[in-house]
Amino acid sequence: MELISVWGSPGGGKTTISIELAKQLSKQTQKNCLILFTDDLASPLNYLFPSLEDKGGSLGKIITTAGFYQEELIKSLVYHPDYKHLCFLGFRKNETRYNYPEISEMQVLDMFVSLGQLVDYVIVDCSTDFTTNAISQYALKEGKCIQVGGGDLKSISYFQDVHYLSRAYGGIRDKNVQVVNNPWDFEIWRTVADQYGEVKFFFPYCMEIQEHYLEERSLVAFTDRLSRDFSNEMTDLIEYLLDVGLSKPVEKKVAKSPFNREKRQKEKRSRKLFSKKTKSVEE
Repeated sequence: MELISVWGSPGGGKTTISIELAKQLSKQTQKNCLILFTDDLASPLNYLFPSLEDKGGSLGKIITTAGFYQEELIKSLVYHPDYKHLCFLGFRKNETRYNYPEISEMQVLDMFVSLGQLVDYVIVDCSTDFTTNAISQYALKEGKCIQVGGGDLKSISYFQDVHYLSRAYGGIRDKNVQVVNNPWDFEIWRTVADQYGEVKFFFPYCMEIQEHYLEERSLVAFTDRLSRDFSNEMTDLIEYLLDVGLSKPVEKKVAKSPFNREKRQKEKRSRKLFSKKTKSVEE
């Protein structure tokens, strides 16, 4: 089993990245993939897929049941009718962590051992505050980590504040891939991204993704160009992270890409001009 944690700043797009990662991975590899939603106050499983409310069981119930059997875990998984290789697990409607006893490290370990016998990939949509979430802590220690930063100063401030805490987790420290997601303005995007350090992948803001969320169509194929750019960037991320070859439904066209050389050069000229203006004001 390959364990991948998706962690990042509040509102940075962790759930978006998790869903698109699992969607492409399960569809193109035809291998079983699970999205584990760790949010124990407002699980994305409930508001993204309300029609699946009566399907499967609860993460809270299965993980706090002592000595559960494999059959019970299988029944707890929530399957989507359009994706036979993709399933979900999370807290259900009207549930929070306060409905169950505190989760121990041993219970988390038992669950992941059992999941390893059922699925090939586990994508963990980690809690932003991983210090209070045992499942997120395990995933960040044992798995590869996709660190998601939003295209805003609030996200940068978050990472600067929790930096000393995150270094204790092997996935963040040793197996970490930094990505920036959901920027609104390209001209300041690269400047913001520079604050994160070595960013390897950039995901554009896509209105279509937001519309799909609101209409319970998060797993539907994209049609908008920017959404396809997002999908292609995800393909590159998967290949980099897992060293697997995937086909791209739409080839990237450099001339139309928001990340082409011409725009990068324009941005550099803007930075230089801004720098000169700043110096003149100071003088």
